[in-house]
Amino acid sequence: MQGSTLPSYARQHVAQIWKAARCPAMQGSTLPSYARQHVAQLFKAACCPAMQGRTLPKYARQHIAQLCTAARCPAMHRITLPSYARPHVAQLFMAARCLDMEGRKLPSHARQHVAQLCKAAHCPAMHCSMLPSYARHHFAQLCTAARCPAMHGSTLPSYARQHVAQLCTAARCPAMQGSTLPSFARQHVAQLCKVARCPALQGSTLPSYARQHVAQLCMAARCPAMEGSTLPSYAQKHVAQLCKAASCPAMQACCPAVHGSTLPSYARQHVAQLCKAARCPAMQGSTLPSLAR
Repeated sequence: MQGSTLPSYARQHVAQIWKAARCPAMQGSTLPSYARQHVAQLFKAACCPAMQGRTLPKYARQHIAQLCTAARCPAMHRITLPSYARPHVAQLFMAARCLDMEGRKLPSHARQHVAQLCKAAHCPAMHCSMLPSYARHHFAQLCTAARCPAMHGSTLPSYARQHVAQLCTAARCPAMQGSTLPSFARQHVAQLCKVARCPALQGSTLPSYARQHVAQLCMAARCPAMEGSTLPSYAQKHVAQLCKAASCPAMQACCPAVHGSTLPSYARQHVAQLCKAARCPAMQGSTLPSLAR
């Protein structure tokens, strides 16, 4: 990522995504050159090269073109995507195993995950396009500049506040106070949540959004897709870094947030994406290790 605008937390996050995908080029502890170039192409600050048909692979050009539609997407004509949008774009590109997605849609679990997370209003900018409904919803939430105050330097709109609140615990979450959360995660949380502006992040106890978020990441036992397995090693480390706090209920044997209720379908899909039980041979049949506990 030399010469790019992605901060260190994003580099590490992208590295985790590529490692999880079992990309052969990811042998090692740092992001390989091909991944650095690929990410740099996606997130170039001045202009998105995908919108100019340059060196991105065809499937990526098409996918980005469908998501952003440069001529219509004001977000692609400014500096770069806002900080909260970057990780979501990365999630869309992670794909189960770095497969060539040319001519394909996102797998069904990803479509359902995005649709259920975003459930945005109709995106008029995407009328007459070939984007599937889930992408229109996602794009509407992230990019609709005319409606999205986040694109104009204002406060996040209510849908974004709620969405960010569900995804993040942020600095005001007591579970994060005095924990060993590393700097990259603190920066990531701060950029996503913008605590000073986000009213959804106010409260004195571990709020429901944090419990739900942690439940999504950690409640493997209740996730039908995770039967007989647990979180893979990369996810364990990520969860441990995010949740390593005495008051984090997800670190208990049973998560109070979801105890007695079923994990929502979107959370099951999310866990399935993270864990891919069948593809985690090192962890199959084992229990959540002490690090993650």
